[in-house]
Amino acid sequence: MRLAALTGATGFLGRHTAAELARRGWRVRVLTRRDPVDPVWRGFEPEVVVGDLADAGALKALARGADVVIHAAGLVKVSRLADFTRVNRDGAARVAEAAGNAHLLLVSSLAAREPQLSPMPPASGRARTPSGQSWGSD
Repeated sequence: MRLAALTGATGFLGRHTAAELARRGWRVRVLTRRDPVDPVWRGFEPEVVVGDLADAGALKALARGADVVIHAAGLVKVSRLADFTRVNRDGAARVAEAAGNAHLLLVSSLAAREPQLSPMPPASGRARTPSGQSWGSD
């Protein structure tokens, strides 16, 4: 049976992804900060690795033996740019490293391309988005 390892499994997209993978016959392993209980997951019980994106050991356990690693964890609402960077950039890099030879699917957010969509204070130096708007502009 194929194994899918999933971050962001307790989020909107992730919980439905986990359920659909299980419905299609995949074994599902999830990374969560706590033991999850989700009504969408009725009928299957994912393997749970407790940890977060900063926990190299948990990420290694998540990806061990996986055919695919799906990284759907991320922040879109933060109060500090450092939190956004720590989770969305650095966390993605750690997941990619832990995935090893498994296929890696990175799920992102429009807030990664257009950060002004995320209610976050402006970064020092007024960073620019690809469209030329300054960070946090209306």
